[in-house]
Amino acid sequence: VSTFGQGPPYAAPVAFRIVGPQLVQLKQYGEELRRIMHTEPAILHTQASIAGGDPKLWFAADEYQARLAGLTLQEIAGQFQTALEGRSGGSVLEDLEELPVRIRYSEEQRASLDDIGSLKLVAAGSGGPSAWVPAVALGDLNLRPEPGSLTRRNGERVNIILGYVAQGTLPLEVTQNIMAKLAAEGFELEPGYRLEVAGGSEEQGRAIAQLMTYVPVLVALMIATLVLSFRSVLLAGVIAAVALLSVGLGMLHCG
Repeated sequence: VSTFGQGPPYAAPVAFRIVGPQLVQLKQYGEELRRIMHTEPAILHTQASIAGGDPKLWFAADEYQARLAGLTLQEIAGQFQTALEGRSGGSVLEDLEELPVRIRYSEEQRASLDDIGSLKLVAAGSGGPSAWVPAVALGDLNLRPEPGSLTRRNGERVNIILGYVAQGTLPLEVTQNIMAKLAAEGFELEPGYRLEVAGGSEEQGRAIAQLMTYVPVLVALMIATLVLSFRSVLLAGVIAAVALLSVGLGMLHCG
């Protein structure tokens, strides 16, 4: 839950972008940056756009053995999908709510690679005990993480690191503290990679830059209004000087 705030909107108060060509290297830099960010007491949680993928089961089927068993690769994939993910088998009506029914192997039969390797596959259209073949006899099973999602910005690969801070903390101060910690720990990127500051600091700087583009126009309009109101350039200059002196004295009085 985010509290109401002022200023331009942003995804996270503190954020960094690591831009570079290699996905694996971007992930490693992102994890190292997250580790350093967590050393800052004001950081509550961090999140990276390129993270480790979910574990995925890979089955390297032997096409020759599969043909001898009367199975195609599509049939093997379909039977694995049915056994592990299940297949819709109708629905059950409870009160006014209709609940779908999914049929699949029990959790004990798919708890490990050995259990999954012992799953019995059957050739389409065949029947009887002799038609069953254990999955491990048709190939090798292994479990490895799926490649993480890739994010791009302006056509470049980028890993966006988001940092969420405690309530009442200024994002600019936290960003400056993290930059100091990065320099102290010697966090450096290889050639071809660069680190960009994002989040609240970037949006604040962008908003100020946009406002500054209108300052000359506003000053010109104010001077024109004073000159036209008093019909004297001298009086307009005196009022402008008094206003500047008042601002300076007010700031001096406030400390």
